[in-house]
Amino acid sequence: MTTEGGLDVLSRIDFYRELVARFRNAGIPVSLFIDTDDKQVEASSRTEAGAVEINTGKYSEADSKSEQKEKLNDVRRAVESAHALGMVVHAGHGLHYENVSPVAALPWVDELNIGHSIVSQAVFVGFSKAVLSMKELIEKASAGAKGV
Repeated sequence: MTTEGGLDVLSRIDFYRELVARFRNAGIPVSLFIDTDDKQVEASSRTEAGAVEINTGKYSEADSKSEQKEKLNDVRRAVESAHALGMVVHAGHGLHYENVSPVAALPWVDELNIGHSIVSQAVFVGFSKAVLSMKELIEKASAGAKGV
């Protein structure tokens, strides 16, 4: 499930718990798209969703290096919290070729969701080259980060 901004799981925990159960009972894996708020991470865990996708939108939209660093720390904290609660962790929203590396370097991020920038780049260089370039950036950044 996704939105432009993160889901407010906390305020509708019973709704999401029931919805997650329905999907899981149908054999459908569930990942909830949430903001970096610790309370949203904890509430998502209580729904028994198998995964969360941490919203990197505020990091991606930061106006300065200092703000970007602050928002990356928020992402890091949310990733660590979700991992500590036993959840699979994804991240995404607004990631592109210039800002993906710091997020890809975070331990415990199992998947990055990057679409728009790859498709946009593919217009100029083709899908194969666009995907390969992004894959190389991610692999370089994440080398050694997993399992820390």
